[in-house]
Amino acid sequence: MLEQARASDAWANYQAESIKRHIYDVGAALAATPDAAAKLKTQADKYRDEQPATQSEAQKHESDVTVHNTKAEVHFSRHHTLTVAEGLVHVAIAGASIALLARRRAVWYAALILTAAGMAVAGAAYLA
Repeated sequence: MLEQARASDAWANYQAESIKRHIYDVGAALAATPDAAAKLKTQADKYRDEQPATQSEAQKHESDVTVHNTKAEVHFSRHHTLTVAEGLVHVAIAGASIALLARRRAVWYAALILTAAGMAVAGAAYLA
């Protein structure tokens, strides 16, 4: 999110430099005296020279955003897998509680199997 804001700021700065450059170019074209035109042209050239550096900075931030978005997608995918694992463990806990109250070995074994399945799914989330 921070890199996205930096990229946006850099592009806004690039656009501001472009607008200023064009304003100074128009001012130089409409200047009443050659001295005034030369000063305005100097300012326009200054912004023209700054723009490539600003543009490369903005592109660097955009590439950083792409890298961060790729990492975020991996973590988001892992989140869904871990949610499934959590659900399995919750069902296993409920089953274990029922097994203890009803004194049913079969339900207890099923709860153990669900716990193992939940842990396996959680482990798979980090392997994928």
